[in-house]
Amino acid sequence: MLLGLGLVFLAAASFSIFSPAFNLATNDQWHTLRNGSPHLVVYTAFFYFSVSCFVLQICLNVWFLYRPRAGVPASSIGAYTKDWNGRYWALLAGLLCGFGNGFKFMGGQAAGYAAADAVQVLFLC
Repeated sequence: MLLGLGLVFLAAASFSIFSPAFNLATNDQWHTLRNGSPHLVVYTAFFYFSVSCFVLQICLNVWFLYRPRAGVPASSIGAYTKDWNGRYWALLAGLLCGFGNGFKFMGGQAAGYAAADAVQVLFLC
């Protein structure tokens, strides 16, 4: 229970600092780069973000398969891949979220990240 609660707070903290950190990584407002160094391109940052999320999600899924929470029996990778009951919706949601994040990053590059965050909040409420 305590580990799950800690995981929820870690995820909330990560999501709350994500957009400001991404803005700093691509725009360098604190001038931490040396003169002449190129800024991080939005597409490169989105690639690193996507790859890191993919790797982290694979690790967490495997961990929770073999060490489940809430009294659920342990499973295996083979059983996970054979059971596609409702997973098509999860796959569709993941693709939709990935495209949404990509469009948000492109909007942040074009109009500024504050405007892109405002549009995202408008559609989430």
